[in-house]
Amino acid sequence: MCYWRREVGDLNTLTQRLGRRVSGILTRSNTDIALPVIVGLTSSDVTEATVPTTVTIPANQTSVEFVISAVDDDLLDGTQTVTITATASGYANGQSAIDITDAERLALTFTLSTISEKDGRTQGIVRRGNTDVALSVTTVLVSSDITEATVTDTVTMLANESEVAFTVNVVNDLQVDGNQSVQIVASHLGYEPASSGSILVSDDD
Repeated sequence: MCYWRREVGDLNTLTQRLGRRVSGILTRSNTDIALPVIVGLTSSDVTEATVPTTVTIPANQTSVEFVISAVDDDLLDGTQTVTITATASGYANGQSAIDITDAERLALTFTLSTISEKDGRTQGIVRRGNTDVALSVTTVLVSSDITEATVTDTVTMLANESEVAFTVNVVNDLQVDGNQSVQIVASHLGYEPASSGSILVSDDD
């Protein structure tokens, strides 16, 4: 029995994001196909990807599709390779591997979304959504316009903590330039994509 994978987009990976799934195809190579074939499917790691217990190749057909579903495990565990195995009586086993990419994200919020230049600052909070928090995480912060608002280069969530606060400092530029929107971006390798949020700096000149 020949088993292989057909996916939309990348042919080798599947992301854990909610609802992500791809189609696999089971193919029998024999020419006498008058009878249906019941095929058992197993995943080497059901915490990362699941498949139906069985699928049936109908009579007079050589192949059938089935669904491979990614599982969002809320762990920052990187890309995991899962092997799907197909078995059927009278056929050699078929196997194929698929990479399940992580989908953990950072969340970014602000105490105030609008700040006057004279107010000076607001607080931002970076949160991690994964449940395995035994290790510390250092997050890189970037302001899209340091002439309006600045942030520290990095902040660190300590081990066993799920969030960390930082300060957004507003710059009083002494210019009549109206209200300015500034985007703050928080990123860390392993969390994809980067998280961002906007604050509005209102002019007081």
